[in-house]
Amino acid sequence: MGQDFYGIRTPSEISSIYGGKCPKCGRKLGVPGMEEIKARLRRGGRAGVLVR
Repeated sequence: MGQDFYGIRTPSEISSIYGGKCPKCGRKLGVPGMEEIKARLRRGGRAGVLVR
């Protein structure tokens, strides 16, 4: 099976994978605003995304 996406998944893709609910607590997932998303480089040059 091949990979069907490149890079980081969008909030919409993640929400549809988990049926619109958080797999840990069961809360409804929403789309974060731009002020809630932070991207930064990790050691080794890999990108990471943090959503608060």
